[in-house]
Amino acid sequence: MLTFVETIGSSRFNDYASCITYPTPHSVLEIYNFDLQLRSFFLRSLGAVEVFLASRVAFMHKGKNTLSFGIVRNYISELPLPEQQKFALDLNLANPRELHALLRNFVHVRNLCAHHERLWQRNLQYEIPGRLFTELRKLYGISNPYSVAASLMAIQQVNATFGDHHGLLSEFRTIQANSKLTKELIRKNMGFEVP
Repeated sequence: MLTFVETIGSSRFNDYASCITYPTPHSVLEIYNFDLQLRSFFLRSLGAVEVFLASRVAFMHKGKNTLSFGIVRNYISELPLPEQQKFALDLNLANPRELHALLRNFVHVRNLCAHHERLWQRNLQYEIPGRLFTELRKLYGISNPYSVAASLMAIQQVNATFGDHHGLLSEFRTIQANSKLTKELIRKNMGFEVP
């Protein structure tokens, strides 16, 4: 039988081990398992946003409804500004600039998840835009617009604009509760402020 390190590879193991002060194979396994559930959760959550946007693009332009998130993002960016503004307002965003910044973040997170990259203790390449981040900071105690926590709560906010039929926060709390990691450790390493 293969060991955990042989199963995920030494490079990936070392990437997770670098996230903690005194790594053991068991502690790295716990973080890896949590991150695996977290990535799966993000893919499902972003899938709801992707399907919503793709169906809107298809409805508006009688096109295919099976567009990738990246193609949908690029398509929206090429629309006339009044149509981009409508998309922004539908997602409770102020303007197309906020919309594009948010979609850049979402596509980046989706790609990290789809390619099995670590989300745990990661600063993302693209930030959650200004006004939305200010709101998330007040509501959820998030101090870093590049954090996984900021992206998670932005996904929640966007899903709420078209009805959170998926119970995202409830599902996240369940993942957190079922983990052997402490709630404080999870929250801190995702970018939430911990008292």
